[in-house]
Amino acid sequence: MNNLKLIFATGKLLLIFNFLFGQQSSINYFMPLKDSITFYSTRKITRADSLAKIYLDYAIQHGNKVDVADALLTQGEIQNSLYQFEQARENIIESLKYYEGFHDTLGIIKAKLALGMNHNFLNEFDHSIELSREVIKICEANGDSDLLFQGYYSMGRALGWSQYGRNNIDTLNLAISFFKKAQQHITTNYDSLYYLPLFRGFGDAYYKLGNYTEALKYFEMNLRQQLFHKSNGGIINSAYNLGIIYKELGNPDKSIFYLKLGEQYADNLNYAGLHTLYFEIYTYYLLKSDFKNALDYYQKYVEVNDKKLIADKNGAVSRLTMLYQTEKQESQIKDQQADIQIMELEVKNQKVIIFLSFISLSVFIFASYSYYRLYKKNKASSEKNVLLLKEQNHRVKNNL
Repeated sequence: MNNLKLIFATGKLLLIFNFLFGQQSSINYFMPLKDSITFYSTRKITRADSLAKIYLDYAIQHGNKVDVADALLTQGEIQNSLYQFEQARENIIESLKYYEGFHDTLGIIKAKLALGMNHNFLNEFDHSIELSREVIKICEANGDSDLLFQGYYSMGRALGWSQYGRNNIDTLNLAISFFKKAQQHITTNYDSLYYLPLFRGFGDAYYKLGNYTEALKYFEMNLRQQLFHKSNGGIINSAYNLGIIYKELGNPDKSIFYLKLGEQYADNLNYAGLHTLYFEIYTYYLLKSDFKNALDYYQKYVEVNDKKLIADKNGAVSRLTMLYQTEKQESQIKDQQADIQIMELEVKNQKVIIFLSFISLSVFIFASYSYYRLYKKNKASSEKNVLLLKEQNHRVKNNL
């Protein structure tokens, strides 16, 4: 903790120094800020969001294009975690454009992974799978184990999430095979942060397959790692999943233990699944005939669920508005392209008319000139003939 305080203090001093003396070394004053965002992203997401906004504003004002791209991606990733999917997509796509302009392979991969996550949240799994396929192709071309881990995990995650409510056995087994490929490319220690999403992916896939033994094993491993790293969001997800599995296994006491554990950390985090957590706790107390606690948690569930419905409604309106605006822009572009084609055709036709007019005028001038020359020639010949005729007549008269 003392080291973290030292990092934050150093970052603040560097920011003040650069502000006062106009230094432009982006590495110096952005790294502490990025470290702070990383720290809070798993502990207090709203604080991470505030820092990400500062990062983006400062990068736009004082950084170069690489800094702006990194800040846009960071903001998009935080917005994904806050379920602000429309704003997240805009920022991630903008960062991807920057990275593609720089030919920054690592940046392109990170942006596509974040965009794939965004598609997953919006149940657009085909897009996510396609993006994961592109990432794997790039990673294999570079031969980087760290990047291959992310690519394989991304594909497994997209395949696994695509089976929500369907649970196709072949697809889920394929997802597990990609998770196993990803695990082969973890080159760091066992307590690596890479295991956190991987364990959850395994647990989710095995749960959907009905293999509760394997699902429990991976979710419990994930929970231990999340507690070790103090990742609130991960703790809530793992605890909730364990609570659901123990409920289905007919062990309500263990189920409520994990659900209440998740609730403890949900109070300190903007957790989008809080309504489902409250509902599960409500059903537990209802089955136990503890009507006081059942009523309390049902009211919490209704309150949070109403907020979620309003947020979903606003999100749906935003998505439809974005789709409408996109369609409108595309329609305008098509109309402009059609107008340009018409103008080009008119210009082409005008050129043809001008060319034909020139040819016609040239032919007319040539014909007129030829006719004039012929007329002059005939006139001269006629005058000569008249003169010869007069001379002949004169001679005849003289002879008479």
